[in-house]
Amino acid sequence: MEPLKYHCKILIPKKKLFVSFFLLVSVLAMKVSPSSSHFVVNADFGFFVTDPDRLVSGTTVVGSLFCHRRGVLQELFRMSESENTQMVIGTVVHYIFQRCLLDKSCKLLTHVETIAKKVIKTKKVISSLYEVNLSTKEAFSLLGPYLKEIETFLNKHFHHRSIQTDTETIAISEVNDIEENIWCHHLGVKGRIDATVSVSSDATKKTFEIMPLELKTGRASYSFEHLGQLALYQMMMNLVGYEVNAGLLLYLKEGKCSRVTANRNIKRDLIILRNEVARSLSKWMVKDNITQKGSLAMKPTLPDPINNERACAKCPYNTVCITLLKSEREGTCSNYGLSIFAEEACGHLRTKDVDYFIQWSGLIYLETHDETVQCK
Repeated sequence: MEPLKYHCKILIPKKKLFVSFFLLVSVLAMKVSPSSSHFVVNADFGFFVTDPDRLVSGTTVVGSLFCHRRGVLQELFRMSESENTQMVIGTVVHYIFQRCLLDKSCKLLTHVETIAKKVIKTKKVISSLYEVNLSTKEAFSLLGPYLKEIETFLNKHFHHRSIQTDTETIAISEVNDIEENIWCHHLGVKGRIDATVSVSSDATKKTFEIMPLELKTGRASYSFEHLGQLALYQMMMNLVGYEVNAGLLLYLKEGKCSRVTANRNIKRDLIILRNEVARSLSKWMVKDNITQKGSLAMKPTLPDPINNERACAKCPYNTVCITLLKSEREGTCSNYGLSIFAEEACGHLRTKDVDYFIQWSGLIYLETHDETVQCK
């Protein structure tokens, strides 16, 4: 018998420093039978999601696998990452691919190229090309291999004359949505899906299933970050009204489109990681009782940085990361790989600049924290 699934939110009373407060927990549980009075969360089903109203983006969750600290900083300090040519081309490919999916008359390479030329001339794309010093002609040349793969994908998986009998071939019958935004308060996660599509699940019965489609323009790595992102989309879609059992992961450059199903272990680990990120976001500042800089003095407390010199040197958050780390570690970060370029990243900042940044970060934290408590 199929277990009956339930969702609820509970408030857990807690006490710290003689101040009472509540921890909001979202519980996904099940009943083994309608007559049972017990709700069960076990190894096979169910989740506990802490602070579910704090929506963490799916990309932040999976990105925290490599560096938890960067995932938190990415949510706290929104800044435009310095894009390179490869990133810009990847973004443009996404635009072109989505336009081609929506245009049912797009079947030939010439059709794809026509759409690509229109996309390249848009204001948003031209601005991005200008930032990386790339002309539209050069960009179109770099897009060439991707355009051919888009045409191949459309004819192989989308523009089929009838429901295919080949069970190995993924047959997309309809594009339901593009860039669908989902905010799921059950899981405390939000995300934007590249495409939501209907895929043929049974050629004889002509039945279809809804799937999220995630497009990647890099090499086909099938990394946990990519699989995890698709798994989060599946979980969110199931909780907002869809019935989703799998997703499509498309590595366009290599022409690989795979049906991906997330198992229980992946889902559980993603929720655990999401809870850790949410906890770090809810308490990334603590009262500073050492420096004696006033009653409102705060001190950052963030996840430890990774010891990876190469990755840290390229990280767009290394300046704010090192600045906060020095405040956390009382002026030193010598035990970490990023100490090698700490002077280059923060050498232009005076002591009073750092103090100003820490002070106002603390005040913003207090204001945000107070608003959150009042809402609860």
